[in-house]
Amino acid sequence: IDPAHPSFANDASCGHGTAQPNKLLSFLDCSGTDANGLCNGPSPVDTNGHGTHTASTAGGNTVGPSANPPPAPPPPFTDISGVAPCASVRAYKVCPTDTCPEADIQAGMDSVLLHGDVSVMNFSISGGTSPWLDNDRRKLDLVEANVLVAASAGNTSTTVPDPVGEVNHLGPWVMTVAASTKDGETRGELSAVGPGSPPPTIQNITMNRGSDSPVGEPLNDFPIRHFSEQDPTMEGCTVANPQFPPGFFNGAVALIRRGTCTFTEKITNAFNAGAEMVVIWNNVPGPLLMSTPGQPDIPAYSIDQETGDALAAFVDANPTTAIIDFAVVPLPGDVLAGFSFRGPVPAPLQDLTKPDITGPGVNIYAAFPISLGGYGTISGTSMSSPHAAGSAILVRKVHPDWTVSETKSALMMTAFNGGTKEDGVTPWDPDDVGNGRLDLTKAALAGLVMDETAANYLAADPATGGDPKTLNLPSVRNMACTPNCTWTRTVRNTRTVATSWTASGTAFAGGFNIQVTPGNFAFGGGLGETQEFTITATPTTDLTGAVAFGEVVLQEASGISPDERITVAIKGLGGGGGDEITLTAKLRRIEGKRRVALEWTPADGGSINILRDGVVIHTTSDDGRAQDRIGGTQRESHTYQVCETDTGTCSNEVTIQISNAVKLIEKE
Repeated sequence: IDPAHPSFANDASCGHGTAQPNKLLSFLDCSGTDANGLCNGPSPVDTNGHGTHTASTAGGNTVGPSANPPPAPPPPFTDISGVAPCASVRAYKVCPTDTCPEADIQAGMDSVLLHGDVSVMNFSISGGTSPWLDNDRRKLDLVEANVLVAASAGNTSTTVPDPVGEVNHLGPWVMTVAASTKDGETRGELSAVGPGSPPPTIQNITMNRGSDSPVGEPLNDFPIRHFSEQDPTMEGCTVANPQFPPGFFNGAVALIRRGTCTFTEKITNAFNAGAEMVVIWNNVPGPLLMSTPGQPDIPAYSIDQETGDALAAFVDANPTTAIIDFAVVPLPGDVLAGFSFRGPVPAPLQDLTKPDITGPGVNIYAAFPISLGGYGTISGTSMSSPHAAGSAILVRKVHPDWTVSETKSALMMTAFNGGTKEDGVTPWDPDDVGNGRLDLTKAALAGLVMDETAANYLAADPATGGDPKTLNLPSVRNMACTPNCTWTRTVRNTRTVATSWTASGTAFAGGFNIQVTPGNFAFGGGLGETQEFTITATPTTDLTGAVAFGEVVLQEASGISPDERITVAIKGLGGGGGDEITLTAKLRRIEGKRRVALEWTPADGGSINILRDGVVIHTTSDDGRAQDRIGGTQRESHTYQVCETDTGTCSNEVTIQISNAVKLIEKE
């Protein structure tokens, strides 16, 4: 970090240096160590910006106009702060350049252990894909030493353009963090409008604003130019020959291809040639988010490769007459970032859901070294991970008695799950974001937490015969769930008053059933009270082609705790499912009351769950008959199914349409 930055000065309002430790406890270079293994390299100061930015995001002071230098956040804001602004900071420089030597990383983590006072560590560096062998293994030692570790899920690049299946930091003991948008963001939208009738492929083009770009102003019938005489691999770069002619982009938008040099260099050269706005298109498939520190004060946006190629072809065909419209469109929060690495995790860890959670990671404004301007905007999972780390600091301050795994579980189980994939429409899923987006309005209020031991984490290594499915995590996953699969989970009570809980499971898109046994439990107010339950998933159709997702919701009857969630992910094929148990349903009206009479075969005399609309409504003797008394209005429908409690085998589903008729209505 930059130790001279006001984000890391003692803040009297936090008590730094008096009632509390100093704000900045240490900043060390881990390229060398002393005889005890403590980092003592010669260059501990940040010259890149990454470390200062991430540290200030997690725990930087509140700084405003009176700071030197003062921040300039987007209006109407005047101040910025880290998530945990009164936290103390230790910084370990393990990346002397753009690369991070393994020896430096190990020395940094060793130094965390030697200092012995760290509560949460942020790790905005890639790795962890062989967690029992690589540096994620050392992170388990940190967890055992009561240090929660938040780590970046990873980002796309020119060498890894597709984020699917690439998630980093697979250690089940690590909180792996995806990236998503925050509220108040915007995107650009560009349409070619002339000459003639431009093709539909270059209408309503989605554009991402550069990290340090101002928001563009609306444009109508505005010229757009592309200088096509440069090598396409180095368009807009200072080394390109020929350079942009003076005034080439006067009064126009500059269209430039990505490649060779930085985005800031391309934008600067276009600005010097008169550009009013710069549009850079990707040179590989997928979306593009540009880091543009130090760029000129003109709007700079990016577009994807396919659209950019089409737009460039149109502009090249109309080099002096091509015109566009540009608009600014509000962008909702909780949209998955296109660059964010995600699951599914490949074998042998296919039964582990990663990432664990998501946080804001798009256009994050935070501290930079003073020599680099003091503040800047960056996007990446490097930015979302410190949001999770700062959140964990706050929860651990409220609940110092919670273990690392309990704190991680509280953050995960209370996360917000209403976001979308990059298209802004399709709901995100656990392979994208784990349990969802951090929600500090709920995390510290969690009435249930889940713990796990370092010994069990270590023993779960598949290479030594272990099974990650057995770990007590707030996610369950089985990629071979045929004919069904079961997990055991244990929660601990955190409330000193009596609580009563229900547990129910739902498959998001159908195709399988989720049973939780017991479906109801209670605590008397003892903090040591625990409850073990089983979760059984049973496919009702062929789910071998793609991962199917669902959730178990734990709900406290009196609202003493927020609802808590465990994610469910399966692939598999039911062992007969509806073929083994055949269910029929008859709707009758008796004395003005509607009843659904259920009958099934075979009946084995054990116990069976009755499900209405995917939720267990009753557990009864498996004697082949049951009734459900319902209200409802015409045109309302309910879907029924029965599932054996011991085997998880389920019947076919039967849908009943409510009407005023007395006679039965059946649908097989």
